[in-house]
Amino acid sequence: MHPREEVTALTWRKAALRARIADRRAVSAVAAQRVLQPVQRIDQGYRLWLKLPAVARAAAVPMVLGVAQAVLPRLRTITRLLRWVPLATTAWRALRSRAGTSTSFTTS
Repeated sequence: MHPREEVTALTWRKAALRARIADRRAVSAVAAQRVLQPVQRIDQGYRLWLKLPAVARAAAVPMVLGVAQAVLPRLRTITRLLRWVPLATTAWRALRSRAGTSTSFTTS
């Protein structure tokens, strides 16, 4: 058997560990709730969309697309720029692999 002091110390450590676990669970629950807020809003919007009659949905799609193009003209520019990201990252990796692990591209 273990000495009484050792058992008491282990009991206190166990209680402290359980308290830390409970705190971390609470923090994780709050973080998960914050992360899921946009998903909940999308879900609410989708349910609202499904409640609309089919004719209203069919009429809303072109209207929403037209408004989106008018309000977000930069979206087209951003997508054109994002198209080049894979090429740029591939070129960057190729240059870094040629130069070794250093970030400078000078060769000696």
